[in-house]
Amino acid sequence: MPRRKLEVRQFVPEITPYTLVALMALVATYGIEPELLCEGMPFSGDDLTRGTLVSNRQAWRMIRRALRLTGRADLGLALGQWEKLSDLGLTGIATSVQRTFGDAVALALLDQNQNGSLVIQEFDLSSDADFAILVARPRIADASLQPFLVEELFASALMVARGLLGADFAVSAIEFAYPPPAYVDRYYTVFDCPMAFNCPQNRVFIERRWLATPLPGASPVMAAELAALIQRRASAVAEPADIAVTVETLLAREDRVAFSITKTAQVLDMSVRTLRRRLDEAGTSFRALSDRSRARVAMELLQSQKLTVAAVGQRLGFSDARAFRRAFKRWQGQVPGALRQDASRPF
Repeated sequence: MPRRKLEVRQFVPEITPYTLVALMALVATYGIEPELLCEGMPFSGDDLTRGTLVSNRQAWRMIRRALRLTGRADLGLALGQWEKLSDLGLTGIATSVQRTFGDAVALALLDQNQNGSLVIQEFDLSSDADFAILVARPRIADASLQPFLVEELFASALMVARGLLGADFAVSAIEFAYPPPAYVDRYYTVFDCPMAFNCPQNRVFIERRWLATPLPGASPVMAAELAALIQRRASAVAEPADIAVTVETLLAREDRVAFSITKTAQVLDMSVRTLRRRLDEAGTSFRALSDRSRARVAMELLQSQKLTVAAVGQRLGFSDARAFRRAFKRWQGQVPGALRQDASRPF
């Protein structure tokens, strides 16, 4: 039997944890220690509040724990109602100063990977004669989590829209691509609109007039500055081609370049054995990727002239300067000192 294809995007730490931090705060109101959601993860709650990125897979594990520990099947609705505009981070601030509600929606969709959304989805915004239609398409199907993910998205979007437009804002109808849950009455309380279940897609219908509604907090200068920043950030989010690209991307930062294969596997939420096998299938190895990343960072640190050779080696995870010199010569064909001498010679 062929091995199931690995969906690499599951393992990439790319999600800003705004919503996960809100989830931790919410479970605390139920008398649950928030750190339990991070148990066994390579990060703590404090790390998340400092902006540590997480992967889709890690986010899903935290959600499952929250559902189990609270015993609340309707936790997605509760979280969506709990969240505020600030829980979208920079995107939340940027949407509040846009000219119209339609501009705010377009900006939020542009930055969906970076705004902390737990709904790992693609979005399309299309219009017919009467309605603007927001379609939520899950990237990776997980039937057990679909109700939570869609509830959180739609409930938080409704709260944000009302925060921008006022309490009079309402959606016209919602379609859900799963059966009605046992607590379906809560849906009608939260959304207060016609709903249908077991539909082909998750869709929200909004009267087109809302998109042209001016926002009271509009600021053209701030809107332009923040929109430009978000556009640059969104364009920098690349789709990893394979597991080798994912690992090399992870090791690209100086604070991660010394990661062992064990630590890397932990961050990617897979076993060391699986990681080795997948890299072998990709025609490479962890050592090759680690050496390439450390060689690049070593060149940058040595050329800065601010650190001793021993200090550079230590940052790269070597036990002593001698081991670093041997490795550097293997990478570059010369010792670190020779590189510095060449860099210091006048032209």
